[in-house]
Amino acid sequence: MRGLLQRPAIIHLIGFPGTGKYTIAKHMAALQGGGEHRLVVVDNHYVSNPILGVMDIDGVKAIDPAVWGYVRKVRLAVMEAIRDLSPSTWSFAFTNVLLAGDPEDQAAPARVAALADARDAAFVPVRLHCKVDELTRRAVSPQRNERLKWTDGEAVRAMAESRTLVDVAHPNTLDLDVTDVQPEVAARLVLEHAAKVSA
Repeated sequence: MRGLLQRPAIIHLIGFPGTGKYTIAKHMAALQGGGEHRLVVVDNHYVSNPILGVMDIDGVKAIDPAVWGYVRKVRLAVMEAIRDLSPSTWSFAFTNVLLAGDPEDQAAPARVAALADARDAAFVPVRLHCKVDELTRRAVSPQRNERLKWTDGEAVRAMAESRTLVDVAHPNTLDLDVTDVQPEVAARLVLEHAAKVSA
């Protein structure tokens, strides 16, 4: 079964904490189905939790900024493995919080696009938007603790009110407001868009 994606794609879900990136990505994987045309979720905690898991993390207190250098090494290894070892028919969904004005964040979409190019896959950046009050409500969900996610609702509010997401200058970019959209509906919208632009 090929699912909605007829051609392999790398979909990059970008949004503030609490937007539902991981939940939407999981629904995307379920909709695409298994087998040789599956979609694999590589969310930001897939690569950060090997490092965060050996630290004293509670989801609220500040994290030592030095941690991100270690996380970058894990991310690079995962991306190289996808490039060199993953089946060519697989698609991937990456998730990230990427903020305008941060040089590392600004460069991230280009790295994911280069990976897509190396795999002859479509690159589909998706900026997920959500109203601040809803972000704050979602950020304190108990399920977020299980994956070592940020659970300080007021800090998430402050970030969303003072920062903006990176602007991805790519023709396949989709901007989607998910404030009042169920995750499974958002997942289908993203996959339908990805299928259209990658045809």
